[in-house]
Amino acid sequence: MQAAMNITIMLDFEAMERAIADLATACEDEIGKADRPTDAFPLKAIVPLFVVKTEHLDKWKDRVAPELWAALSFLTDRCFICPADETELQSKYYALDHKDLAAFQQGVPVLKIVSAIKHDQILDGRTKHIIEIKIREALEFEVFLRDIEIGELLSAKSRLIKNSPVIRSRGSGLEFLSKHAWIDGVPSKGKPMDKRLSKHDRQTALFESLRYEGEMLAVKSVPSASSPKKVENSIVSQVADWKAIPRTLADCDAALAAAVLPVKILMKACAFVTASTKAKRALAKAVRKAEQRVAKRAAKANQLELDLAAGVIKRPRWRPLNPIANPMTKGRHKYFSECPFSPFELTFIAFTADVDPNLLSTQHVLATPEFRLARMLRRLYWGQQVRPEFAELGLVHELVLGQPGEHFTYTDTRAFLTKAALDLEPRERWEAWFDNPIEPLRLAVKK
Repeated sequence: MQAAMNITIMLDFEAMERAIADLATACEDEIGKADRPTDAFPLKAIVPLFVVKTEHLDKWKDRVAPELWAALSFLTDRCFICPADETELQSKYYALDHKDLAAFQQGVPVLKIVSAIKHDQILDGRTKHIIEIKIREALEFEVFLRDIEIGELLSAKSRLIKNSPVIRSRGSGLEFLSKHAWIDGVPSKGKPMDKRLSKHDRQTALFESLRYEGEMLAVKSVPSASSPKKVENSIVSQVADWKAIPRTLADCDAALAAAVLPVKILMKACAFVTASTKAKRALAKAVRKAEQRVAKRAAKANQLELDLAAGVIKRPRWRPLNPIANPMTKGRHKYFSECPFSPFELTFIAFTADVDPNLLSTQHVLATPEFRLARMLRRLYWGQQVRPEFAELGLVHELVLGQPGEHFTYTDTRAFLTKAALDLEPRERWEAWFDNPIEPLRLAVKK
Protein backbone atom coordinates (compact mmCIF):
# COMPACT_ATOMS: atom_id res chain seq x y z
CA MET A 1 0.00 0.00 0.00
CA GLN A 2 2.80 2.38 0.84
CA ALA A 3 4.35 2.18 -2.61
CA ALA A 4 1.12 3.32 -4.30
CA MET A 5 0.66 6.29 -1.98
CA ASN A 6 1.80 9.69 -3.22
CA ILE A 7 3.46 11.23 -0.14
CA THR A 8 4.19 14.95 -0.05
CA ILE A 9 6.51 16.27 2.66
CA MET A 10 5.61 19.76 3.90
CA LEU A 11 8.56 21.72 5.24
CA ASP A 12 6.32 24.15 7.13
CA PHE A 13 2.67 24.87 7.88
CA GLU A 14 2.50 27.64 5.27
CA ALA A 15 3.55 25.23 2.51
CA MET A 16 0.92 22.76 3.68
CA GLU A 17 -1.81 25.41 3.70
CA ARG A 18 -0.85 26.48 0.15
CA ALA A 19 -0.97 22.87 -1.05
CA ILE A 20 -4.38 22.35 0.54
CA ALA A 21 -5.65 25.60 -0.98
CA ASP A 22 -4.51 24.41 -4.43
CA LEU A 23 -6.28 21.11 -3.86
CA ALA A 24 -9.42 22.96 -2.76
CA THR A 25 -9.45 24.89 -6.02
CA ALA A 26 -9.14 21.66 -7.99
CA CYS A 27 -12.09 20.18 -6.07
CA GLU A 28 -14.52 23.05 -6.66
CA ASP A 29 -15.78 21.56 -9.93
CA GLU A 30 -16.21 18.18 -8.24
CA ILE A 31 -18.39 19.55 -5.47
CA GLY A 32 -20.41 21.54 -8.01
CA LYS A 33 -21.29 18.42 -9.99
CA ALA A 34 -21.95 16.15 -7.01
CA ASP A 35 -25.43 15.54 -5.64
CA ARG A 36 -24.44 16.64 -2.14
CA PRO A 37 -25.25 19.49 0.25
CA THR A 38 -23.39 22.69 -0.52
CA ASP A 39 -21.56 22.45 2.79
CA ALA A 40 -20.32 18.88 2.23
CA PHE A 41 -16.89 17.63 1.28
CA PRO A 42 -16.35 15.09 -1.52
CA LEU A 43 -13.94 12.37 -0.55
CA LYS A 44 -11.55 13.65 -3.21
CA ALA A 45 -11.23 16.79 -1.10
CA ILE A 46 -10.09 14.87 1.97
CA VAL A 47 -6.39 15.15 2.79
CA PRO A 48 -4.80 12.61 5.16
CA LEU A 49 -2.10 14.48 7.07
CA PHE A 50 0.51 12.75 9.21
CA VAL A 51 2.03 15.03 11.85
CA VAL A 52 5.34 13.71 13.16
CA LYS A 53 7.95 15.11 15.52
CA THR A 54 10.87 16.52 13.54
CA GLU A 55 13.56 14.48 15.30
CA HIS A 56 11.59 11.28 14.60
CA LEU A 57 11.08 11.88 10.88
CA ASP A 58 13.48 9.09 9.82
CA LYS A 59 11.62 5.91 8.82
CA TRP A 60 8.28 7.38 9.90
CA LYS A 61 6.34 5.22 7.41
CA ASP A 62 7.42 2.04 9.21
CA ARG A 63 5.68 3.29 12.35
CA VAL A 64 2.27 3.52 10.64
CA ALA A 65 0.18 0.37 11.11
CA PRO A 66 -0.33 -1.68 7.89
CA GLU A 67 -4.12 -1.73 8.39
CA LEU A 68 -4.07 2.07 8.50
CA TRP A 69 -2.32 2.18 5.12
CA ALA A 70 -4.91 -0.28 3.79
CA ALA A 71 -7.79 1.91 4.96
CA LEU A 72 -6.20 5.05 3.52
CA SER A 73 -5.59 3.40 0.16
CA PHE A 74 -9.35 2.82 -0.16
CA LEU A 75 -9.98 6.57 0.11
CA THR A 76 -7.10 8.27 -1.64
CA ASP A 77 -3.75 7.82 -3.33
CA ARG A 78 -2.10 10.80 -1.62
CA CYS A 79 -1.17 11.99 1.85
CA PHE A 80 0.91 14.75 3.44
CA ILE A 81 3.61 14.44 6.09
CA CYS A 82 4.20 17.51 8.21
CA PRO A 83 7.30 17.51 10.47
CA ALA A 84 6.92 19.86 13.43
CA ASP A 85 8.18 20.50 16.93
CA GLU A 86 5.75 20.60 19.83
CA THR A 87 5.85 24.38 20.35
CA GLU A 88 5.13 25.09 16.70
CA LEU A 89 2.42 22.44 16.56
CA GLN A 90 0.45 23.68 19.56
CA SER A 91 0.53 27.28 18.30
CA LYS A 92 -1.29 26.32 15.10
CA TYR A 93 -4.85 25.26 14.38
CA TYR A 94 -3.65 21.68 14.16
CA ALA A 95 -3.15 21.39 17.94
CA LEU A 96 -3.51 17.82 19.19
CA ASP A 97 -5.56 16.46 22.08
CA HIS A 98 -3.84 14.76 25.02
CA LYS A 99 -3.91 11.28 23.50
CA ASP A 100 -2.53 12.36 20.12
CA LEU A 101 0.01 14.68 21.76
CA ALA A 102 1.39 11.77 23.83
CA ALA A 103 1.76 9.69 20.63
CA PHE A 104 3.41 12.66 18.88
CA GLN A 105 5.93 13.05 21.69
CA GLN A 106 6.86 9.37 21.37
CA GLY A 107 7.53 9.77 17.64
CA VAL A 108 4.34 8.04 16.43
CA PRO A 109 2.97 9.69 13.24
CA VAL A 110 -0.44 11.15 14.15
CA LEU A 111 -3.05 11.00 11.39
CA LYS A 112 -5.33 14.02 11.00
CA ILE A 113 -7.99 14.26 8.31
CA VAL A 114 -7.99 17.72 6.72
CA SER A 115 -10.83 18.97 4.52
CA ALA A 116 -9.41 20.64 1.46
CA ILE A 117 -12.59 22.64 0.88
CA LYS A 118 -12.62 25.45 3.41
CA HIS A 119 -15.90 26.20 5.14
CA ASP A 120 -15.91 29.82 4.00
CA GLN A 121 -15.68 28.76 0.35
CA ILE A 122 -18.86 26.70 0.21
CA LEU A 123 -21.53 28.18 2.46
CA ASP A 124 -23.17 30.79 0.22
CA GLY A 125 -26.71 29.91 -0.75
CA ARG A 126 -26.98 26.89 1.52
CA THR A 127 -30.52 25.62 2.08
CA LYS A 128 -31.86 22.96 4.39
CA HIS A 129 -30.83 19.71 2.80
CA ILE A 130 -32.38 16.29 2.62
CA ILE A 131 -29.81 14.93 5.09
CA GLU A 132 -31.46 16.87 7.92
CA ILE A 133 -34.91 15.67 6.89
CA LYS A 134 -33.75 12.05 6.69
CA ILE A 135 -32.19 12.13 10.14
CA ARG A 136 -35.31 13.73 11.59
CA GLU A 137 -37.56 11.11 9.97
CA ALA A 138 -35.31 8.32 11.25
CA LEU A 139 -35.59 9.76 14.76
CA GLU A 140 -39.38 9.98 14.53
CA PHE A 141 -39.70 6.39 13.40
CA GLU A 142 -37.32 5.13 16.09
CA VAL A 143 -39.33 6.92 18.79
CA PHE A 144 -42.48 5.20 17.49
CA LEU A 145 -40.78 1.78 17.55
CA ARG A 146 -39.02 2.21 20.87
CA ASP A 147 -42.12 3.51 22.63
CA ILE A 148 -43.81 0.19 21.83
CA GLU A 149 -40.75 -1.91 22.68
CA ILE A 150 -39.98 -0.07 25.93
CA GLY A 151 -43.62 -0.26 27.01
CA GLU A 152 -43.54 -4.05 26.59
CA LEU A 153 -40.20 -4.34 28.39
CA LEU A 154 -41.39 -2.21 31.31
CA SER A 155 -44.43 -4.45 31.55
CA ALA A 156 -42.17 -7.51 31.68
CA LYS A 157 -39.99 -5.88 34.33
CA SER A 158 -43.00 -5.00 36.49
CA ARG A 159 -44.09 -8.66 36.35
CA LEU A 160 -40.72 -9.68 37.80
CA ILE A 161 -40.92 -7.06 40.55
CA LYS A 162 -44.60 -7.21 41.49
CA ASN A 163 -45.77 -10.37 39.76
CA SER A 164 -48.51 -8.19 38.23
CA PRO A 165 -47.49 -6.58 34.93
CA VAL A 166 -48.34 -3.02 34.00
CA ILE A 167 -50.32 -3.18 30.77
CA ARG A 168 -48.63 -1.30 27.97
CA SER A 169 -50.55 1.53 26.36
CA ARG A 170 -49.86 4.10 23.68
CA GLY A 171 -47.01 6.33 24.85
CA SER A 172 -46.16 4.23 27.91
CA GLY A 173 -42.49 4.15 26.88
CA LEU A 174 -42.13 7.91 26.27
CA GLU A 175 -41.52 8.80 29.92
CA PHE A 176 -38.61 6.34 29.99
CA LEU A 177 -37.23 7.79 26.74
CA SER A 178 -37.60 11.32 28.06
CA LYS A 179 -35.55 10.39 31.12
CA HIS A 180 -32.81 8.31 29.46
CA ALA A 181 -32.52 9.46 25.83
CA TRP A 182 -32.96 13.23 26.03
CA ILE A 183 -30.41 15.42 24.20
CA ASP A 184 -30.72 19.21 24.29
CA GLY A 185 -30.81 21.05 20.97
CA VAL A 186 -33.23 18.94 18.92
CA PRO A 187 -35.26 21.46 16.86
CA SER A 188 -38.96 21.63 17.66
CA LYS A 189 -41.92 23.96 17.48
CA GLY A 190 -45.27 24.49 19.16
CA LYS A 191 -45.84 23.04 22.62
CA PRO A 192 -42.26 21.67 23.07
CA MET A 193 -41.01 25.27 22.76
CA ASP A 194 -43.55 26.82 25.15
CA LYS A 195 -41.43 28.36 27.92
CA ARG A 196 -44.48 28.55 30.18
CA LEU A 197 -44.30 24.77 30.55
CA SER A 198 -41.83 22.92 32.74
CA LYS A 199 -38.81 21.28 31.11
CA HIS A 200 -40.34 17.87 31.80
CA ASP A 201 -43.58 18.82 30.06
CA ARG A 202 -41.70 20.23 27.06
CA GLN A 203 -39.65 17.06 26.77
CA THR A 204 -42.77 14.91 26.98
CA ALA A 205 -44.48 17.06 24.35
CA LEU A 206 -41.53 16.66 21.97
CA PHE A 207 -41.50 12.88 22.32
CA GLU A 208 -45.26 12.75 21.81
CA SER A 209 -44.82 14.80 18.62
CA LEU A 210 -41.97 12.58 17.42
CA ARG A 211 -44.01 9.45 18.11
CA TYR A 212 -47.01 10.78 16.21
CA GLU A 213 -44.87 11.66 13.19
CA GLY A 214 -43.08 8.32 13.42
CA GLU A 215 -46.39 6.47 13.29
CA MET A 216 -47.20 8.30 10.06
CA LEU A 217 -43.87 7.08 8.65
CA ALA A 218 -44.37 3.43 9.66
CA VAL A 219 -45.55 2.15 6.27
CA LYS A 220 -42.85 4.12 4.45
CA SER A 221 -40.10 2.82 6.75
CA VAL A 222 -41.23 -0.82 6.74
CA PRO A 223 -42.14 -1.73 3.14
CA SER A 224 -43.72 -5.06 4.12
CA ALA A 225 -46.20 -3.37 6.50
CA SER A 226 -49.56 -2.23 5.21
CA SER A 227 -50.41 -0.22 8.33
CA PRO A 228 -48.76 1.16 11.50
CA LYS A 229 -50.72 -1.44 13.49
CA LYS A 230 -48.87 -4.24 11.69
CA VAL A 231 -45.55 -2.64 12.64
CA GLU A 232 -46.72 -2.40 16.24
CA ASN A 233 -47.84 -6.04 16.26
CA SER A 234 -44.48 -7.10 14.88
CA ILE A 235 -42.61 -5.31 17.70
CA VAL A 236 -44.94 -6.76 20.34
CA SER A 237 -44.39 -10.24 18.87
CA GLN A 238 -40.60 -9.83 18.93
CA VAL A 239 -40.63 -8.78 22.60
CA ALA A 240 -42.98 -11.66 23.37
CA ASP A 241 -40.47 -14.08 21.83
CA TRP A 242 -37.76 -12.45 23.95
CA LYS A 243 -39.88 -12.84 27.11
CA ALA A 244 -40.61 -16.50 26.34
CA ILE A 245 -37.20 -17.33 27.78
CA PRO A 246 -36.97 -16.77 31.56
CA ARG A 247 -35.44 -13.33 32.15
CA THR A 248 -33.89 -11.55 35.13
CA LEU A 249 -34.13 -7.89 36.13
CA ALA A 250 -30.62 -7.42 34.75
CA ASP A 251 -31.79 -8.80 31.39
CA CYS A 252 -34.68 -6.32 31.35
CA ASP A 253 -32.41 -3.39 32.22
CA ALA A 254 -29.96 -4.36 29.46
CA ALA A 255 -32.80 -4.63 26.93
CA LEU A 256 -34.18 -1.24 27.99
CA ALA A 257 -30.74 0.36 27.61
CA ALA A 258 -30.41 -1.17 24.14
CA ALA A 259 -33.85 0.20 23.17
CA VAL A 260 -32.95 3.71 24.34
CA LEU A 261 -29.61 3.90 22.50
CA PRO A 262 -30.97 4.31 18.91
CA VAL A 263 -33.16 7.25 19.96
CA LYS A 264 -30.30 8.89 21.85
CA ILE A 265 -27.94 8.59 18.86
CA LEU A 266 -30.46 10.09 16.44
CA MET A 267 -31.39 12.89 18.85
CA LYS A 268 -27.70 13.66 19.10
CA ALA A 269 -27.45 13.72 15.31
CA CYS A 270 -30.46 16.04 14.99
CA ALA A 271 -29.06 18.46 17.56
CA PHE A 272 -25.61 18.36 15.95
CA VAL A 273 -26.90 19.07 12.44
CA THR A 274 -28.92 22.04 13.71
CA ALA A 275 -26.03 23.52 15.75
CA SER A 276 -23.52 22.91 12.95
CA THR A 277 -25.76 24.65 10.42
CA LYS A 278 -26.06 27.70 12.67
CA ALA A 279 -22.29 27.80 13.19
CA LYS A 280 -21.63 27.54 9.45
CA ARG A 281 -24.08 30.32 8.69
CA ALA A 282 -22.41 32.51 11.32
CA LEU A 283 -19.04 31.77 9.72
CA ALA A 284 -20.43 32.59 6.26
CA LYS A 285 -21.69 35.96 7.54
CA ALA A 286 -18.31 36.70 9.16
CA VAL A 287 -16.54 35.80 5.91
CA ARG A 288 -18.80 38.09 3.87
CA LYS A 289 -18.28 40.91 6.36
CA ALA A 290 -14.51 40.49 6.18
CA GLU A 291 -14.62 40.42 2.38
CA GLN A 292 -16.68 43.61 2.35
CA ARG A 293 -14.13 45.33 4.61
CA VAL A 294 -11.30 44.21 2.33
CA ALA A 295 -13.15 45.53 -0.71
CA LYS A 296 -13.92 48.83 1.03
CA ARG A 297 -10.27 49.34 1.98
CA ALA A 298 -9.17 48.52 -1.55
CA ALA A 299 -11.64 51.06 -2.97
CA LYS A 300 -10.40 53.75 -0.56
CA ALA A 301 -6.78 53.03 -1.45
CA ASN A 302 -7.60 53.25 -5.15
CA GLN A 303 -9.45 56.52 -4.66
CA LEU A 304 -6.50 57.94 -2.72
CA GLU A 305 -4.19 57.15 -5.63
CA LEU A 306 -6.59 58.87 -8.04
CA ASP A 307 -6.79 61.93 -5.78
CA LEU A 308 -3.02 62.16 -5.53
CA ALA A 309 -2.72 61.87 -9.30
CA ALA A 310 -5.25 64.70 -9.65
CA GLY A 311 -3.32 66.89 -7.19
CA VAL A 312 -5.86 66.60 -4.39
CA ILE A 313 -4.02 66.58 -1.09
CA LYS A 314 -5.71 64.88 1.85
CA ARG A 315 -4.60 64.56 5.42
CA PRO A 316 -2.86 61.22 5.88
CA ARG A 317 -4.29 58.70 8.34
CA TRP A 318 -2.70 59.28 11.72
CA ARG A 319 -2.48 55.57 12.63
CA PRO A 320 -2.31 52.42 10.51
CA LEU A 321 -5.37 50.27 10.00
CA ASN A 322 -5.67 47.15 12.11
CA PRO A 323 -5.40 43.95 10.07
CA ILE A 324 -8.70 42.26 9.23
CA ALA A 325 -9.00 39.18 11.42
CA ASN A 326 -9.38 35.75 9.85
CA PRO A 327 -13.06 34.73 10.34
CA MET A 328 -11.93 31.12 10.80
CA THR A 329 -10.77 31.64 14.38
CA LYS A 330 -9.13 28.96 16.48
CA GLY A 331 -12.41 28.49 18.32
CA ARG A 332 -14.33 27.94 15.09
CA HIS A 333 -11.63 25.67 13.72
CA LYS A 334 -11.79 23.59 16.91
CA TYR A 335 -15.59 23.40 16.69
CA PHE A 336 -15.63 22.28 13.05
CA SER A 337 -12.77 19.83 13.61
CA GLU A 338 -14.30 18.06 16.60
CA CYS A 339 -16.44 14.98 16.11
CA PRO A 340 -18.97 14.08 18.84
CA PHE A 341 -19.77 10.74 17.18
CA SER A 342 -18.04 7.37 17.38
CA PRO A 343 -17.63 5.24 14.23
CA PHE A 344 -20.41 2.98 15.53
CA GLU A 345 -22.80 5.94 15.99
CA LEU A 346 -22.09 7.21 12.48
CA THR A 347 -22.63 3.71 11.07
CA PHE A 348 -25.94 3.46 12.90
CA ILE A 349 -27.00 6.85 11.48
CA ALA A 350 -26.07 5.61 8.00
CA PHE A 351 -28.16 2.47 8.50
CA THR A 352 -31.27 4.13 9.94
CA ALA A 353 -31.34 7.36 7.91
CA ASP A 354 -29.50 6.30 4.71
CA VAL A 355 -27.20 9.33 4.80
CA ASP A 356 -23.47 9.61 4.24
CA PRO A 357 -21.93 10.07 7.72
CA ASN A 358 -19.02 11.96 6.18
CA LEU A 359 -21.48 14.81 5.69
CA LEU A 360 -21.72 15.07 9.48
CA SER A 361 -18.02 14.69 10.19
CA THR A 362 -14.97 13.53 8.26
CA GLN A 363 -13.01 12.55 11.38
CA HIS A 364 -13.92 8.86 10.96
CA VAL A 365 -13.61 8.83 7.20
CA LEU A 366 -11.50 5.65 7.40
CA ALA A 367 -14.74 3.83 8.23
CA THR A 368 -16.23 4.81 4.85
CA PRO A 369 -16.46 1.15 3.65
CA GLU A 370 -18.53 0.37 6.76
CA PHE A 371 -20.69 3.47 6.19
CA ARG A 372 -21.42 2.43 2.60
CA LEU A 373 -22.25 -1.11 3.60
CA ALA A 374 -24.67 0.17 6.27
CA ARG A 375 -26.50 2.23 3.63
CA MET A 376 -26.59 -0.75 1.26
CA LEU A 377 -28.15 -2.94 3.95
CA ARG A 378 -30.74 -0.27 4.69
CA ARG A 379 -31.75 -0.13 1.04
CA LEU A 380 -32.10 -3.91 1.03
CA TYR A 381 -34.39 -3.60 4.03
CA TRP A 382 -36.48 -1.11 2.06
CA GLY A 383 -36.86 -3.71 -0.68
CA GLN A 384 -34.65 -2.01 -3.24
CA GLN A 385 -32.49 -3.86 -5.72
CA VAL A 386 -28.84 -3.28 -4.84
CA ARG A 387 -25.67 -3.93 -6.79
CA PRO A 388 -22.83 -3.58 -4.27
CA GLU A 389 -19.64 -1.79 -5.21
CA PHE A 390 -16.40 -3.76 -5.28
CA ALA A 391 -15.30 -2.53 -1.84
CA GLU A 392 -18.70 -3.38 -0.35
CA LEU A 393 -18.50 -6.88 -1.81
CA GLY A 394 -15.20 -7.52 -0.06
CA LEU A 395 -16.42 -6.18 3.26
CA VAL A 396 -19.75 -8.02 3.32
CA HIS A 397 -17.96 -11.23 2.28
CA GLU A 398 -15.50 -10.73 5.14
CA LEU A 399 -18.23 -10.05 7.71
CA VAL A 400 -20.86 -12.60 6.71
CA LEU A 401 -18.63 -15.47 5.67
CA GLY A 402 -15.99 -14.86 8.32
CA GLN A 403 -12.99 -14.44 6.04
CA PRO A 404 -10.92 -11.52 7.39
CA GLY A 405 -9.44 -9.00 5.00
CA GLU A 406 -7.13 -6.01 5.22
CA HIS A 407 -9.64 -3.41 6.33
CA PHE A 408 -9.14 -1.24 9.39
CA THR A 409 -10.98 -2.86 12.30
CA TYR A 410 -13.96 -1.31 14.09
CA THR A 411 -15.11 -4.13 16.35
CA ASP A 412 -18.52 -2.86 17.53
CA THR A 413 -19.34 -1.40 14.11
CA ARG A 414 -18.56 -4.66 12.34
CA ALA A 415 -20.55 -6.70 14.83
CA PHE A 416 -23.55 -4.43 14.18
CA LEU A 417 -23.20 -4.75 10.40
CA THR A 418 -22.80 -8.52 10.58
CA LYS A 419 -25.98 -8.84 12.63
CA ALA A 420 -27.84 -6.47 10.29
CA ALA A 421 -26.78 -8.47 7.23
CA LEU A 422 -27.76 -11.81 8.77
CA ASP A 423 -31.08 -10.40 10.00
CA LEU A 424 -31.86 -9.52 6.39
CA GLU A 425 -30.74 -12.79 4.83
CA PRO A 426 -29.34 -16.05 6.22
CA ARG A 427 -25.70 -16.80 5.60
CA GLU A 428 -26.63 -19.43 2.96
CA ARG A 429 -28.50 -16.83 0.89
CA TRP A 430 -25.51 -14.46 0.96
CA GLU A 431 -23.18 -17.33 0.04
CA ALA A 432 -25.41 -18.32 -2.90
CA TRP A 433 -25.40 -14.76 -4.17
CA PHE A 434 -21.59 -14.57 -3.98
CA ASP A 435 -21.48 -17.66 -6.17
CA ASN A 436 -23.40 -15.69 -8.84
CA PRO A 437 -23.06 -11.93 -8.11
CA ILE A 438 -24.09 -10.81 -11.61
CA GLU A 439 -27.69 -9.99 -10.72
CA PRO A 440 -28.55 -7.16 -8.31
CA LEU A 441 -28.89 -8.29 -4.74
CA ARG A 442 -32.37 -8.14 -3.28
CA LEU A 443 -34.25 -9.81 -0.49
CA ALA A 444 -35.84 -13.12 -1.43
CA VAL A 445 -38.80 -12.28 0.81
CA LYS A 446 -39.55 -8.79 2.10
CA LYS A 447 -39.24 -8.67 5.84
